[in-house]
Amino acid sequence: MNSEAGSVTVLDGRKGRPLATIRVGNYPIGIALDERAGRAYVVNNRGSTLSIVEEATLTVVATRRIPRNVS
Repeated sequence: MNSEAGSVTVLDGRKGRPLATIRVGNYPIGIALDERAGRAYVVNNRGSTLSIVEEATLTVVATRRIPRNVS
């Protein structure tokens, strides 16, 4: 994650080389992978959003708002 830049970098798992840098939301702080769906979910702290990244295309396919102060 490149929190200050608002992006995540995808690495080649075998060679450790960068494949792509993807602009997500404001200050990404966490990533969850769903291998079955072929997607990554990136939590953006300052924007209170969730960016959904498609593994096959390495692009953001959706952005969802995360409600604040939900109990």
